Amino acid sequence: LSAQRADDINFNKVSSKATFLLTKAFLNEGLDGGVRYNDPKRIRCAELFCEHLIKNGVKGGQVMPHEIVRKILNAVDISRAQEVVLDKQWKDLWRNVIEEVKNKAKE
Repeated sequence: LSAQRADDINFNKVSSKATFLLTKAFLNEGLDGGVRYNDPKRIRCAELFCEHLIKNGVKGGQVMPHEIVRKILNAVDISRAQEVVLDKQWKDLWRNVIEEVKNKAKE
């Protein structure tokens, strides 16, 4: 983002923790929920991130459950897009826990 290459980000390679911390930046959202930058690359980055959410979802394996809950409980201005990201991360985290339990049960 700071290298002015926001539209070159490969969201498949972004970790769950980075997605959790940088969601507003990826969505190009300001504090008021509106567009933060009118830079075409940042706007394109937000479009690509939304497409990635719809097509591939996001990783949630390294985000701890309490971090997601805290963000929801403490936030006053979570946009609909941020809600979707948090929901998808929660579901991925839960799916990973279920898989680990099943693998452990096989042992």
